[in-house]
Amino acid sequence: MGDWTAGPWRVGISAHRSVVADSPAPGISGSDDVKYYGGHLICESVNKANACLIAAAPTLADHHERILDMVDRFRFESDADVFRLLDEIADQARAALALARGGA
Repeated sequence: MGDWTAGPWRVGISAHRSVVADSPAPGISGSDDVKYYGGHLICESVNKANACLIAAAPTLADHHERILDMVDRFRFESDADVFRLLDEIADQARAALALARGGA
């Protein structure tokens, strides 16, 4: 994991379209105003499409790390089931992209 606030992140409930997390976001003014934002503030005043993409960032990063791990595992395991690994990679990529597009 990077140095970012722990995920998952999600679109908040405030009228000022925000992205929030369950964990506090150090150094972000308003991060502790959980009742107003619906979680700890990551950012605000972004349009819906950008809020969904920003909210998906930790999940996208996690899935990409896992995809790279699977590719490395495939590369070094002579008995790796190629199609199983490809199915896992494709499933994770689809799930991350759906989240980035505002899906669940």
